[in-house]
This record gives sequence, C-alpha cells and structure tokens, in this order.
Amino acid sequence: MMVYLLHYLSALLEVASDEHDIEVVMETAKAVAWVGLRSTTASTLLHLASNSRTEDISSLKEHLHFPSLRVCELLMDSGIDQSVVDGDRNTALHILLTKGHAERDVLSCLLKAGAHMDARNSSGKTVLDLARCEKVRRVVQSAEHVPGLQCLAARKIMGEKMPYEGIVPKRLESFIQMH
Repeated sequence: MMVYLLHYLSALLEVASDEHDIEVVMETAKAVAWVGLRSTTASTLLHLASNSRTEDISSLKEHLHFPSLRVCELLMDSGIDQSVVDGDRNTALHILLTKGHAERDVLSCLLKAGAHMDARNSSGKTVLDLARCEKVRRVVQSAEHVPGLQCLAARKIMGEKMPYEGIVPKRLESFIQMH
C-alpha cells in the first residue's frame, strides 16, 4: 500500500500545473506524513522514496523514477523526519547508498536537510562506510557537517560502552544507539 501511495504522490507532482495544484499536493502529503505510516520493515515513505528498488514494485515503474528528488523534498517539507530509522536502523540516506544507485541530487538534498552522517545502522555502518564509489564518498565528505554536541556525547557513550538505558530519557535511547 505504501508504495502505491508514494507513486500516487509522485504522479500528483507530475500533473500539478499551477500553484493551487501544488498546494493540494502539499496538503495531501502533510496528511500522509501526519499518519506516520511504516512498512513491515519500519520504513517510512522517505525510506521508500530514497530507494531505487521502489520502482520495481509497481506497474507504474515505466512512468515513475526512484529515488526521486521531488518526492523526497515533498515528504520532508510535509514533516517526515529524514533522521528516522527503519527496522535495521537505516536512515533514508543509508537506504539511498545501499539500495541501488545514489542519485546525486537526492544525496545532496538529504545532506542539506541535516542527515546524521555519523549515524550507524544495525550493522554498525555509517553513511561514509556505505558510499561505494569515490565520487559519492567525495560528495559525502565535502558536505559541511560539524557534529553537534549531542552526536559527540552519543558517540562517546557508545564508544566507551557506558550504560545509558534506563538512565537517560527514553526518547534519547534510540538517538544514542544510532551513534
């Protein structure tokens, strides 16, 4: 169902012809974002929009292309957080770099949106670890990324294997695990 919803949003973007149409698409996307849909693997629509294999799932694959910059921008503008992780603790940026080819414009969009480049998935891989070609590695490395104090503290906690579960607020536990 989520893939068809994603294709629906993509198709709406393609046929939007004026400001009113764009506004309707944006309101639709905001309503979808508010629901907070997750797949059986805990992927969000942004994870799917960043995945080049998403187009293989639908009969509309000849008409729609993923990863899609326009759909990723729409979803993030609608309130879907690009730092949310799926069941394997992958962010949309992890998915972009592991599932097929990394579209440079989508990569730049996610980096500019403040993607946590130091986030580790369940395999312990960061975005830089997953960058398969030198060109993509350079784009990731050249992104102006200064880790925040929270990221530095989370890395220290994980690196030193300090106990934190049940000590820090519950909402911070997944953030710490991400590092």
